[in-house]
This record gives sequence, C-alpha cells and structure tokens, in this order.
Amino acid sequence: MAGGAVNDWVLYDRVVLASVLTTLVLTIQTLAWSFFIGVPLGFALAQGPLRATRIWKLVLSWPFALPASLAALTLLPWLDRAGLSYSSTAVVIVMVLLNAPFLAVRTLVAVQQADPRLVEQAASLGAGSAARFFHVWAPALRPAWGVALAEVYLACLHSMSLVMIL
Repeated sequence: MAGGAVNDWVLYDRVVLASVLTTLVLTIQTLAWSFFIGVPLGFALAQGPLRATRIWKLVLSWPFALPASLAALTLLPWLDRAGLSYSSTAVVIVMVLLNAPFLAVRTLVAVQQADPRLVEQAASLGAGSAARFFHVWAPALRPAWGVALAEVYLACLHSMSLVMIL
C-alpha cells in the first residue's frame, strides 16, 4: 500500500526490532544511572546555603539544554583514550552526564519545596535516616522524580532511536 505510514514488513524486520530493543536497553541504563547519581547529588546540594543552591541550579541546568551530539563530540577524546569511543557504554556515559544534573536540579527544587516539619516529626518519633527517606522523602518527591524521569526518558529515546534505526 503506497503512502502508508509504516509498511508491515518494517514492524517485523529483525534489524529494526534489534535496534528498538537496544535503544530501550540503553535508555533504561541511562535512566537508572542518572537517577542514582542525580538524586544523591540533589539531596547533597539542598543541604547547602540558599545562595549556593541558586548557583548550582544554574550550573547544573545547562547540560540538559545541550544537543547530545555536541556533548558526544566534546567527550569523544576522553572516551577514545579510555577505549570506549563509538560503543554502547559511551552512549550511556554521555547521556548520563547530560541527564544526571537535570535530575539533581529537580531533586534539589523538590527538596526545597517539601515541608521540613515532616522530616523533623519523623526524626522526633525515632525514625532513622533510611526510614525518613523511604517514608517521608520518597513519597513527597515521587511526583517530581516521575516527571523528571519521563523527560529524561523522552530525551534519551529521541536522541538514540533515530540513529539506532537508521
């Protein structure tokens, strides 16, 4: 059928399916690493003085606005020296370096907007740091993390999918 959006053979092509699977795996790896680097960084920065957090918000916001190709070309000499150039690991490293700061900023802002009395009350009731994190911070920050992870997911999927399929 001429003029169709997608031919039937494309949906079952092994190369296309392998590219889609690779894209999803790399995106999930990027999401996980970005979360596990960005969230603790955001919490650490939220503990600082207000003036410093304002500066950190500006500094950490700019990588998310960079095109992935510019970041990749900038990091390529270091990746080449490490023997990682033009590899899946290099893709994940570049995408994490672009997206972890974004998650850090989103965590920093969400921590600043959360009610600190909840954490104080949990501590006064004997909750340890892990309990405070899982029962106070995580529920309060879950919406901000969900939106940030969705944005990172879409950015990664957009950056990687077209290149992988073509």
